[in-house]
Amino acid sequence: MKILLVSSSVTKFGFDRVTRLPNLGLCSLVANYVNPDDEIRILDLVVAEKNPRQFFIDTVQNYQPDVIGFSCMIFQFHEIVDLANSVKQFNKNIIIILGGYYATIDYENIFDYRGCDAIDYILRNECEKSFYDLIDSINSGKGFDNLSGLSYRNKGQIIHNPCSNVLDIDDIQLPNRNARIIKKGFHFMGIPADVVETSRGCPNSCKFCCIRQMYGNTFRKFKIERVIADMQDVVSRGAKFILFADDNITIDGKRFIDLCDAIIETGLNRIQYAVQSSISGINKTPGLAEKMAKAGVKIVFLGIENIIPNNLTITGKTKQNSEDEITQVIAKLRNLGMITIGSFIFGNPDDNRDTIIANYEFANRINIDIPLFLILTPFPRYTNQG
Repeated sequence: MKILLVSSSVTKFGFDRVTRLPNLGLCSLVANYVNPDDEIRILDLVVAEKNPRQFFIDTVQNYQPDVIGFSCMIFQFHEIVDLANSVKQFNKNIIIILGGYYATIDYENIFDYRGCDAIDYILRNECEKSFYDLIDSINSGKGFDNLSGLSYRNKGQIIHNPCSNVLDIDDIQLPNRNARIIKKGFHFMGIPADVVETSRGCPNSCKFCCIRQMYGNTFRKFKIERVIADMQDVVSRGAKFILFADDNITIDGKRFIDLCDAIIETGLNRIQYAVQSSISGINKTPGLAEKMAKAGVKIVFLGIENIIPNNLTITGKTKQNSEDEITQVIAKLRNLGMITIGSFIFGNPDDNRDTIIANYEFANRINIDIPLFLILTPFPRYTNQG
């Protein structure tokens, strides 16, 4: 069997001018697929020349896959539906599987949306095990009753099997990047770049975040030896910049210090890193900021979200740090040579001109390098995109 795994070309507005990064999750799927007789390839459309759609169609025609799996975020959904329908026009027998964050969040409605007849199966949550199990069940004809996290059609009925449990993180194999069809072109600010994860999940309860939908209320850590091996793999492929994809790498500050020490000891601090962090994670861990700088961390993304107390309550951020704490952490990071990026969320129910201006003024006051002002995205199940 030939399988093609595809990530979308669509990025958040403006991000494509700064960075184009590969899909790490698809590399993990390949590494954990246990049938060596099947051939799997990965197509990262984010670096697929000037016409990603045509590049995709040409790849399908040349590769002739039996199965195509799409990884999808909400803002990529319309492109994925278009590509899925183009596949069925080419060969209606190609099996289409949808996975990723959007599939996990809106699985109850996706089959009802216009154009989604082209999607045969939806896989929710982590798919390193369930993806292989689904393909095995399709090949063997033994049915889908016991496949957790699967949604599918059966004789006109839509079936949603129970959600899958999170995986034992020690059982997840290192990502397989050899399966990429396009191996070059990934970058951050023009620097050759790749993605590594050191942990999964976040125990915080921010209401705007989809992480808990994917992983539940968990925080699981890969062994540091595994992380270093993964970093060495991407460096051997030419990466000079690594984005740590962790949802909040500073949940365990002591462990992050240990990782920084390992990076320094193995000489991997010769390249640069970006991380997603919290103010409190840095603030409560003495010496962490200094160790991050020595390890090569150059960019720190901080979720500040808002300065208006009622907005913080609405978004589940009532334990947000004070302005003084935020200012102190940003000053420390900047003094150590790191660039700080802070996200702010607009579009809360009580937002008005005054609250928006107050957040702009706050962003200037705390002296953050790059403020990002984002619009709150409602969960899709409350609107019908069909």
